[in-house]
Parts: sequence; C-alpha cells; structure tokens
Amino acid sequence: MQERISKVQSVDAEKLQNGLDAIQNAYGLDAETLKKLLSGVSKGKEVVDDIQQPKLHLDKELIWNDPSCYIYKRNNTKNKYWYYRHYDRSTKQRYVKSLSTTDKVEAISAARIIYQEVKGKVERGHKLKNITTSDLITLFLKREQLKVSDIPKQGITPKRFKIKARDVRYWQWFIDDLNYSKTPIDQIPASKIRDFSYWLLRLPKIGNKERDTARSPEVVNNCVTSIMQMYRDVGVRDGYIGTDKVPVIDKLNQKDDGTLKRDILSEEQYTKLWMYLEYKYCKDKNVDEREIQKRIIFSKLVGVLTNTGLRSSEALGLKVNDVFPNPLDKGKDTDNMLVRVTPSNSKTGIGRTLVAPIKRRIDLIKGAYAMLGMPCEPNDYLFRSTQGRGKVKPFTRETLANRFKQVLELSGLQEEIDAEGMKINLYSTRHQYISWRIRFGNVPLPLLSKAVGNSVAVLMKKYAHIQVESQADVLTKAQGYLKNSEIDLSTNIYNSDEG
Repeated sequence: MQERISKVQSVDAEKLQNGLDAIQNAYGLDAETLKKLLSGVSKGKEVVDDIQQPKLHLDKELIWNDPSCYIYKRNNTKNKYWYYRHYDRSTKQRYVKSLSTTDKVEAISAARIIYQEVKGKVERGHKLKNITTSDLITLFLKREQLKVSDIPKQGITPKRFKIKARDVRYWQWFIDDLNYSKTPIDQIPASKIRDFSYWLLRLPKIGNKERDTARSPEVVNNCVTSIMQMYRDVGVRDGYIGTDKVPVIDKLNQKDDGTLKRDILSEEQYTKLWMYLEYKYCKDKNVDEREIQKRIIFSKLVGVLTNTGLRSSEALGLKVNDVFPNPLDKGKDTDNMLVRVTPSNSKTGIGRTLVAPIKRRIDLIKGAYAMLGMPCEPNDYLFRSTQGRGKVKPFTRETLANRFKQVLELSGLQEEIDAEGMKINLYSTRHQYISWRIRFGNVPLPLLSKAVGNSVAVLMKKYAHIQVESQADVLTKAQGYLKNSEIDLSTNIYNSDEG
C-alpha cells in the first residue's frame, strides 16, 4: 500500500514539475521570477479574501476605524439584516455574525460590544471560531479515543473511555434540556449550568428496572470531573475559551446541610504557612534566581487571595490597572488598595470593588516581574505566566493549584492537614478571608457580601456558625443576671412575657 502511495506521489510531483517547466519556457521566466509571481498571487488572494468580494457586502462601515472589522449588509439575501465581520491578519482567522437587526444604530452598538470580545480573544491567543457543546464533545472523544490502550498505565482502558463517553453524553442531554444546543460554549451563562449535578442525580436510569434508584454522589461527581477535563483539555488548551469560561459545577456532598464544606487553616497553621513562604520558600539557595522571583510572585499572590477573598479565577483575570489607590486616601500612609473586579471577570457576571491592605504585596509582585524582564503595563495581566516567549498569558488555576499543593507538602502542613482529615486547597483562602472577617473583623454581612460577590443569604447559610461565634458576647449579654434563677438558659429557651 505504502509503495503504491509513493508511486502516485511521484507521478503527481512529475506532472507539477512539467507544468512549471512549460510556464517558464512559454513566457521566458527563470525559477526565481516564477517564485516571486506565485508569491504575489498568494498575497493578492489574501487581500481579496480580506475584502471578501465587495459586491456581496453592501453599505460597509468600519467599527472604531479599525480596518480589520466592519458591519455590512449582504447582497445575496432577502433580509436586510446587518452583519459583523472581523478578520485578523496575523492569525488569518475570520469571524462573521448576524446582528439580527435592520437598524444601523443598533447594529453599530452591538458590533462594538462584539468587537471588544473578539479583540480580547485575539489578544489572548484564543480562536475566533465558536464551537457548540456538540462540537466540543466530538473533539474531546476523538482525542480520548487515541488514548485507549490495553497496556496498564499507558493511556486509558476501553472501559474508562466508555464511561467518559457516557459522562459527556449526559452533559449534552443537560445542555439540550436548557435549550443551549446551538449556543457557543463561551456564551452559556455560568449560573445556568452549575446545578448539573442535581439534575443528573434525579435523571432516570435508562435500561434500569429500578428507575427510582438514585445515582450515588460518587458517580455524579466523577461525571463532573470528566466534563471539567473536557473543557480544560479541549476548550482551553485548543484556544476556544479562556480558563475563566470553564464551567464551575457544584459537586455533591453525601450530607448537605447547607454549611461550609471546605476547611480553612487555623491561625497557627496560617502563621506557619506564611513563615515558610517568607523565610524559606522565597529564600531557598538551592534554586536559581528566576525560580526565586516566581516564588515571590506566588507567595504574594497567596497573600492577596487571603486578604481579598477573591476567587482564584478572578485574581488571574485582574489587569494591572484594576488595582489602584483609594482617592480618599490621598496623602495618607496606608497599605490599602482598591481592587476592581469587572463584570467579565466575575463569576456572577456582576462587577464589584473591594478594599484590602495589599499595596506592599503588589509592589513586590511588580518588582519580581521587572527582575524577570517583564515590566507591568496598565493593561497587562497582574499575574502572568513566566514560561516561554511571545505573548504573555495569565497563570492557569492548575499551575497555581499545583504550586500550592507543593508548598503545603514542603512546609509540613499537608501532614497536619491529613492527620486532621481536612481538605485544604487554594480556594480555601477565600473561605478563610470570609470566616476571619466575620470572626475577627465583625464585618456586617451586607458589606461583606458586596466585597466577595455573594448574597447575604448565601453567607448566612454557609457561615452562620462563625457569625454565632463572633457575636458570643452579644448573645450572652445579661445571662448572668438570672444565674440564681431556676431557669438554665444554656439548655432552655422560653418564649413568654416573663422570659
């Protein structure tokens, strides 16, 4: 077979060469001149492609005076809708979208919003092509199929592939049920998909006689893991979405009482972590200077997370100009800084501004990047990858999670955590911030909810026990007044006029 293919290729190559020789002889061209002519034709095709046949595009109007994008009407359709077109010369990617309006003002307004999104994708190195959930699943299964092997630890088993295929099929059903089948994966609202676990828990088992039998939380959570892997391995790595667009799906707990499920470090444990980061991890003489600067950036990032309550995805989405001094602090010697979380960078889609004592940490982070030859411009990501060359991208959550796990192990904290049966990860810093603000700062919940981007109801549900602890003096005020009474207020509560 291979021999046959080689013969065909040889014949085709010979025909091509004979054709080129005939053109050269007919027009008296040498090889170099012919090469330049062909190159000119290729560039001319690019220009024609960029213009996209003006006869088909009517009433073209540029957006923000950027020649790469414009709105237009199509000459080959009956409708009078405006369309948006964006062409990036560097990547040769094209993006076209119907604006579904015949009003020019509305079209321009919609196009400018799309422009910001598309331009952002280009700058982050993402693909302009939108894909649906079905497309994503197809790409994922095609890649996973290549990993199938009967050799132990040499990929995945056929059984495991079958399970993954089943898991993502459930996800497709869920998306279909929400009527988002044709919606690009980066445009599906995060709030609509976070409850997938509960939907799957109640989904009848197909082919099972005991249809009322619920799936176990373990099975559901494993399914969620497969889905998250699909979005990371295909959606993010192939450039269709950013890390901030990876779905955040709630996993099931075997006993859900509505309270906080993640553990936090004790005061002593956090002190131990901080001391290790500050005096050992960032001053290790066994690593090179570049690694030291990376460690400084990471250690200060942990401090920023602990002092702001930011989600790790929100921190990674911060630009340099999103952290700035409070105008009301002008002339004051303070470490406080305002932190702006834009709607596009927020998990909830609602922007917010918070204040935190992080000026010194931010300065040290900028200094570390400067040492790495990476000055921080206003529109640069505050926490950028230090790997490789070319365009600088934000750190990934996986990178930070792995480094945090390494720090816990090196500091000896992981052994303590395991012994106590605790589960600590980078997200625990957010819960630590909220818990400590309630416990030690006595911050009112309405104010705290605005700072962390959670409703008061959610905070009350998850942190009620901490609020009780912080208000112990209030709750026990004047209880000693009745110490000689027959009523023991520690065990009984009376709802009466006398009580």
